[in-house]
Parts: sequence; C-alpha cells; structure tokens
Amino acid sequence: MKNYIVKIMNSNLTKVCMLVVITSLLPLHNASAQKKLYYANSGALIEVGDSVRINPDSLHYETGERKVKWVYDQVHEIRQVSSKYHPDAVLLRGIYSWIYVNSILPEDEAKKPHPDPVYTSFEATVEYGESYKWNNNEYNQAGEYTNTFKAVSGGDSIVTLRLTVLPPKPIYTSFDVTVDYGQTYTWNTVTYDTTGVYTQSFAAVTGADSVVTLRLTVLPKPEPTTYPIDRFSIGVRGGFASTLASAKGLPLGYDVLLDLRYAHYWQPRKAHVGIMTGVSAGYVQTYQGINPYNDEFVMPTDAGDVQYVITADTILETTHQVQLEIPVMFSMITPKGFFLNVGPKLIIPIYTTFNQTITDPNVHAYLPELNGNPITNEVVMGKVSEEQKNISGSFGNEFKISLALSAELGYEFKFKNGHSLDLGVYADYSVYNMYNKVGEGKVITITPPSATSAAMVNVIAITNSNAHKYGFFDAGVKVSYNLDFVK
Repeated sequence: MKNYIVKIMNSNLTKVCMLVVITSLLPLHNASAQKKLYYANSGALIEVGDSVRINPDSLHYETGERKVKWVYDQVHEIRQVSSKYHPDAVLLRGIYSWIYVNSILPEDEAKKPHPDPVYTSFEATVEYGESYKWNNNEYNQAGEYTNTFKAVSGGDSIVTLRLTVLPPKPIYTSFDVTVDYGQTYTWNTVTYDTTGVYTQSFAAVTGADSVVTLRLTVLPKPEPTTYPIDRFSIGVRGGFASTLASAKGLPLGYDVLLDLRYAHYWQPRKAHVGIMTGVSAGYVQTYQGINPYNDEFVMPTDAGDVQYVITADTILETTHQVQLEIPVMFSMITPKGFFLNVGPKLIIPIYTTFNQTITDPNVHAYLPELNGNPITNEVVMGKVSEEQKNISGSFGNEFKISLALSAELGYEFKFKNGHSLDLGVYADYSVYNMYNKVGEGKVITITPPSATSAAMVNVIAITNSNAHKYGFFDAGVKVSYNLDFVK
C-alpha cells in the first residue's frame, strides 16, 4: 500500500514539475510575440503602465464588438502591449478586449503629440537614365517623394522631393552609301535614286528615338571610254535590183551578195566613227522587155524605098551578172546601237550573160508597086528565123567598172562576248553608164535586099540597143556578224 501511495505521489510530482516549467515558459513565449508599438499622433513608445484615454472616434474593439460609453470618460492603464495573435493592439485594465493602438491617446505630456510638423519641398531634375540620391535613397522615376526628419524643436520636418526625369534624348547616327548611275538604294522599304541626305526615325525599346541619317551619293553618268575598235564582219545582202536601162518599162530583178568587211573605229564622246572597206561578191539577175514590140522605118533598095513594119508580142531579155564591189565608206555607231554606213563603192563586172526570147515576130515590107499590100515574113524581104527568136550570149568586156553611191543603216545587237549582229537595209546607185558600147537603138534591123541577095534580119539583145542608158540600182536588207577587237 505504501509503495502504491509513493508511486502516486511521484506521478503527481512529475506533473506538477512539468506544469511549473510550462508556466515559467509562457511569459517568455508571450514576450517573444510582443513587438514595440507607438502612439499614432505622437510617435511615442507605448509601454505597460501608461495612462491613456480611448479616442471617442473609435467605436469598436479589435474583436468587432461595439464599445460602451463609459470607456471614453476614464483614464485607463495599459496592462499588456501586443501579443502573438494581436500584434497591433493593447489590453487595458478593467477591459478584457483588445484595442487598436490608433484608438488610444496618451495622458503623459511627454508622450502627447509634438507640435505641428514643418512642411517643405524642393525640386530636382535628372537626365533620362540617371538617378537622384537623397537621404540614402536613389530615385530614377519622376514623382514626389517624402521623408520625415526629427527637428530639435520637437516638431517633425516633412520634406517633399518633386523629381523630374527628362525624356530620353534621341540617338543620332549616320551612314554613307554610294551607287552607280542608274541604280537605286532601298532603305527601310523606301527606294532612293537621287543624291541627297535622308533621315528616318526609329522607336527604341529604351524610349529614346533613334534618328538615322543616310547620305546617298549617286555617281554621275559615266562618259564613254575612248578606245579604238577594229572590226571584222561577214554578212549577206539581198533584195531588189535594176539595170535602169529600158526601152519601155523599168528592168526589174534581184541580187544576192556576200560581204567581207573591215572597219576601224575611233570613239569620240557620243559615238564610234570610223572608215569601212572590204570586198563583196554577188550575183545579179534582171529582166527587161518590150511588150508589144512595134517598129517602122524605110529602107532604100534596088527596087526603090521599102517601108518596113516589124512587130512582136513580146521581147524579153534576162541578164545574169557576177560582180565584185569594193566599198570605202564612212561608218558610225551610236551609243544606242544604231549604225550608218555611207560612201562610194566600186562595182566591177566579172561575167555577164543574157537570154532573150521573141514571141510571134513579124516582118512586113510595103513595096510601092503593091499599092499598100505588105509582103510578110518572106525570106526575100526579111524574116525572123527560129534561131533568132531565142538567142543567148555573153557581153564579154563590154561592161566597165562603175562608181556607185552606197548607204546602209540599221540596228546593232550586242553580245556578252563583245561581238555584235547587224540588221539593216541598204541601197546602191551607179552615177554613170556601165556599158562600153553605144547602143544601136533597135532590137530588130533589116539589111535590105539587092539584085543578088535577099534581105537579112538582124536581132540583138535589148541591152545592146539601149546601152547608152545602162546603169545599176539595188536595195534590200542585210545582216552581218561583227567581231570587235578593242585596242
């Protein structure tokens, strides 16, 4: 029994000791939860034992309960300042509800509000990105900043800083660009083609505009470079041709020529000019005819004068000529590619042949004793033979060298290799007769009959009958390939 009692006493003693320890620790816990509080109007430290009054404007406790009227007319003593769960409140003796510190007024003169604070202000301005240091603080944003200082007189000095931050200054940069004549420069989607100074503004993330200036130089149009050119050309020509000789009507035909040319060019400021020469070989074919043929003349005979009338439906001559040409011409090529060749040209006949056809020839002889009745196609008085209806031959050396005036013009296409292709037209005109003989004037003539012989019919080529009019004219198109060698 005794042991049981001792055991119980030991157990209770242990509980009492633990309770004493916990109780002794409670004030320490509460003390650690407390913080210093200050009177709202004076800034004095609130302490246990202070005599205070409750502000009549404060109507509720911290718990939300409404205060009764009697608490406003008494002086109360502070029993506790702050706690873990009421860090901004106090307990008053006789009142068991927590009261906010801004609801109490000190009775102690030393803790009553100080004299009215003194308000002052000043202004300051800083550049964008800079800061203003005041009272150990740095400010870089525009606005008003206030600090409170304790004055010797007891009143607070409240100073306000009105800070102005200037806007950021633009950042100016520039760059230079040079382009060739005829080129453009595109900057920020804008294209410029004229020398000048151009400015654009860009908004920066920092707020400062970036003002960029472009100084553009467009080089002047370059002057043509002066350099000589040697040109070798090979080309062909072809078109209309005529001998200009005609009994009735203009002889028509065509020609085809191969040109081998050499030219030397000097380049002044605006165009190439030079001298061109070479040799051309060609074939010329022309046609001339008399349609119809009708000729009358009187021939003396042993029987008296006989009137002859010679007719034919057509007389057609075709001329074939191989010739050489040697030009000596002034040549010019413009900067835009147009060319002009003009000057004299020697035309040298090499070989000339002809074919002539007479259709339905008739020789009528009117003798006086026949009283106007003709003798037609009789051998005695004259008759065109079958061989004479179709004759051909060569003019031999009867053609001579002629001088012609020549002109060529067209457009030149340039290639990347420096060579070119000419397309153009040409024309040549001889200035004097190309035939050595004097024409006889008649294609068909009669050697009159005699007592011992019959009449003889003579047929010659149309060219021989009109040789005093013989010339040359041609015109057509030309193409040539040019090999240029720059010196």
